[in-house]
Parts: sequence; C-alpha cells; structure tokens
Amino acid sequence: MNLIRECASAASIKMSEAYPHVLRFGAEQMAGIAFYPARTVDPQQWTWFPLKREELEVTTEDGTILRGYFLPGKKASGGTVVILHGHMSCADHVAWFAQEAVNAGFNAVVYDARAHGRSGGNVCSFGIHEAEDARLIARQVMRTNPGPVFLWGISMGAAVGAQALAGDTPFSGGVLFSPFSNLDAMVSVTLDQRGLWWVPGLRDTIRASAREIIGADPSDVSPENAAAKIQVPVLVVHGRLDDRIPFTHGRAVFEAIPDTRKEYLELPDAGHDDLVAHKKPWGRTTLRRVLDFFAANR
Repeated sequence: MNLIRECASAASIKMSEAYPHVLRFGAEQMAGIAFYPARTVDPQQWTWFPLKREELEVTTEDGTILRGYFLPGKKASGGTVVILHGHMSCADHVAWFAQEAVNAGFNAVVYDARAHGRSGGNVCSFGIHEAEDARLIARQVMRTNPGPVFLWGISMGAAVGAQALAGDTPFSGGVLFSPFSNLDAMVSVTLDQRGLWWVPGLRDTIRASAREIIGADPSDVSPENAAAKIQVPVLVVHGRLDDRIPFTHGRAVFEAIPDTRKEYLELPDAGHDDLVAHKKPWGRTTLRRVLDFFAANR
C-alpha cells in the first residue's frame, strides 16, 4: 500500500511539472490558428460573378503588399465601397457583396487582408495593423476616383472596420456586419464555445501567447473603444442567433458610437453568415437597407 501511495505521489508531481508545458503548447496552438490563419483563395467565385476587375496592389508602410481588385460601378459612380472579408477568408469570398455594390452604382474594392489570400504578411492582428491598411486602400482609391469612400466589413472585417472608421478617417461612413467588441472577450467566448472554459490558466496563457505574437495585449484590440471615436455615419447589423460572435458584441460597438447618425439592425432569426442570404426572408430587405444607407450618405 505504501508503495502504491509513493508511486501515485510521484506521478502527481510529474504531472504538475508537465502541466505548464502542456498548457503553453495548447495555448500556442490556439493562438496560432487565430494569428497565423490558414490561407485560402477561391477564384472560381468570379465565374459566378463575372464583373470587370482591375488588379489592385498597395504596399503598406511596413512593406506588406496588399492585393485585390477594383471593380468599376455599372452606373455613374456615386462613390466606392471597400469590402473587408472575415477571418481565414479572402477577397474572392466577398465577390457577391461586390456585385451588389456595383449593380447599385458604386465602385467596389475587395482585397485580401494581410496574412490572408494573396496578400503578404504572416500575422493577423485583428486591427492593430489592418485598420491602417484599410485607410491606406481608401486613400489610394480616392486619388483616381471622385466621390465618397465607404467601408463594408464582415465579421473580422467589421471589427477592423470599426477601428478604421475611428478618428481621422478617409471613409465617409461604414456598415459593420457582426463585429466583435474586444479581442480579449473573444478569447473567453472561444473557450466557452469549445468547452474549455474550465481549464485552469488557459485564458491567461493564451493572452500571453497573443502578446508575444502581435506585440499587444488582446484587450488593446477593441472595436468598442475605437467606436467611441467614430464621427461618421455607421450601420451595425448583427444576428441574434449568431453562434460565433454573440450579438451583444455588435450592440456594444453600436452603443459606443457617439455620432447621432448611427443605425442598428438586429435580426432576431439570423446567425453569423446569413444576414443577407437570398433564401432567408430578411436577406433582400437587409441588403436593401445597406445599399440605401450608402446612398443616403453620399
């Protein structure tokens, strides 16, 4: 019996010594998925949406090359809509959004965020660099195309968009689909969704890994805080049944915006990816609301 107790005690000590290493490995794997996203491209999308496209390439101040397309509007242009895709997505995946903007008389711009698709860069920072990337794209467009430039962000693109619209921005307004309010809060949401909320020390270890990768604390990536500095019209849209980014995040971003021209649309039966889905009863109505918003703020 004593031998059994001694063996059990020794095993417990070994496990306690190994736990921090296992914890760090797990945290690094989870952080890696977020900050080093798997790249994807889907050029076949353009066979379904055969729009006239012009190659777009912009180099950021830190030397990262952003690649995408400029799509001229089918009517006399009333401005340009820059469309920001979501996490682990790409410019090709928002071709449908571009088509709707073009058909409504706007130019459209779609581009791969840094560390996504065909663009350069290895790290996705959820807005620390991406917000200025979006502003750079807007300024590039304004050099050769008259009229206002609007932003249309989806998911991560909406979170980046809220940061790009803050303060001194070249954008005349923006539409945000399903933004998160704070990256640190999304760490907790993700752990809860994966059933890992109970693992001791995992949240803090992920935060530490994030700081090493992006050079900032996740709490510093805050669309909600950025929203408090927005001084242009914004429409925030969120599905109440969103199982990836809770609708409370979108509402928090909306409530933080001080500009009285802000609008909020909460869809009671919508999830994360179906805010403008044609087969959903609210899809066309929501799309019309978006395009009318851009037209009203030209």
